[in-house]
Amino acid sequence: MKLLKDEIVTIQILRLRGETNQAIALRLGISEGTVRYHLRRQAQQATDGRAKQTLIEQRQLVQVVDHWWADQLQSLPKDRSPSIQQLWSYLVDQYAYSGSYKSVRTFVRDRFPAAGSKQRCQESLFGNWRTLGR
Repeated sequence: MKLLKDEIVTIQILRLRGETNQAIALRLGISEGTVRYHLRRQAQQATDGRAKQTLIEQRQLVQVVDHWWADQLQSLPKDRSPSIQQLWSYLVDQYAYSGSYKSVRTFVRDRFPAAGSKQRCQESLFGNWRTLGR
C-alpha cells in the first residue's frame, strides 16, 4: 500500500522534531523500513512518480482525443461507446503515436469513466479468457 502524500510529509516533520524512525513507524502504523525509505528519498530529493504525465498528455494530444471522442459519441447510437481500438489506430496513423493500446485504454477509462464498462463487466463475469488454460 502506498503512503499518501500527507503521511510522507508527516514522516519528514516528525523526523525534524527529533523522533526516531522506530517511534515514527509505531505512530503511523508502518514499518521502520518504510520510514527509512521515505526519508532516504527525501534526502535524495527524488520526485514522486505518481504525478507522471501520460504519453497522450506529453504529446499534447488531450484535445485531439476529446474532439475525436465527442465526434464518435455524436455519430454512434446512444447505447454504444466509441471504440478505444479505433482511437488508438487513429492516433498512430494521424499523429505517429508510439504508445501502446493499453496506455490509450487507461487514459480513456480515466478521462471518460463510462468507456469500456461493457468489456470490464464481461471480464468480471467470465474472467479473462486469455489466461484460461495457462
